[in-house]
Amino acid sequence: MAKATSSLDVLIDLAEERLDIASRTLGHCRAEQQRCETQLQQIERYLTQYRQGLNQLGMAGAPAKRFAQQQAFIESLDATRKQQLIQLDAACQRVERALTHWQEVKRETNAYDVLRKRREQAALAREKRLDQRMMDEYASRARSVMSGT
Repeated sequence: MAKATSSLDVLIDLAEERLDIASRTLGHCRAEQQRCETQLQQIERYLTQYRQGLNQLGMAGAPAKRFAQQQAFIESLDATRKQQLIQLDAACQRVERALTHWQEVKRETNAYDVLRKRREQAALAREKRLDQRMMDEYASRARSVMSGT
């Protein structure tokens, strides 16, 4: 026999769909945050390398023009690092918003699941009572037949 779809079943299905979407969104946001962190680390490694190179140029007595070019490049790279920090901060904020949204949808889904379980338990209790009533009626009829009533 096909199970009738109740409004609770529809709400549960919709909540689960929203949870799937929220989970995917959170995953995308976390991946973007990881990409931003990786890019920042790479920029910081470049900065370290070029600053070491600048120090070596200074110690080696490199021409002032070469030293100034290296310094300008490092400043440009530092500006890129600052921009990457802004992007990372924005990505972290998106993760926080996505996580909060996911948690809200998860709580809603859990609440519907509790209602579904209660409904199933109530149906089982009704079925058990009906079975008991039928058994009691059967036993009563059997006693009536045996006692000749």
